[in-house]
Amino acid sequence: MSEFLNLLPLILGIIGTATGASAIVFSYLNYIYQKPNLDVKVKSFLHNYQKSEMFPPDMEILFFPILEIKNKGDRGTTMSKIELSFIDDGKKYVSYNPTYGKKSEIADSWGKTIEQVEFRWITPSETICLNPVFVEWSKEFIPKETIDCILTVFSTRKNYKVKITSKKVKPSSKQLDTASIPK
Repeated sequence: MSEFLNLLPLILGIIGTATGASAIVFSYLNYIYQKPNLDVKVKSFLHNYQKSEMFPPDMEILFFPILEIKNKGDRGTTMSKIELSFIDDGKKYVSYNPTYGKKSEIADSWGKTIEQVEFRWITPSETICLNPVFVEWSKEFIPKETIDCILTVFSTRKNYKVKITSKKVKPSSKQLDTASIPK
């Protein structure tokens, strides 16, 4: 019996160490697997060419995607910007959505001007619908019926890329009017 009492602190120490180590491993695995997981779906994606009012000799191309972004993960995340890139006649164009990642200057309480960046927080299992408009200018655009693009949603932990094809519409087209209405 006295031998058992002498071994009892050792046995309890081994059990406590094993329990603590397994709790640390379990917490680490839980941290790894609980993360945001954005699912980006493009409901509609249209584009249009028109003469630029800001840069008169240039043509501008406007993209009108309708996006559904769902956070399937167990943690929230911050969406910082949305980027659209495409290649036209061998030249790569990159356009950012003006809503997210937009810098605006504000004055703090001491009168010093600071930059503030707007972000969008997406909670777990939240779904948001966005209708961003992307604009790109160039003198060299060759109007096309379809344009292959890559849409990238930047979030806190990961960038989500979607390869999509845009279809050309006319500005007075009923297709463009119905595309701007989220379903």
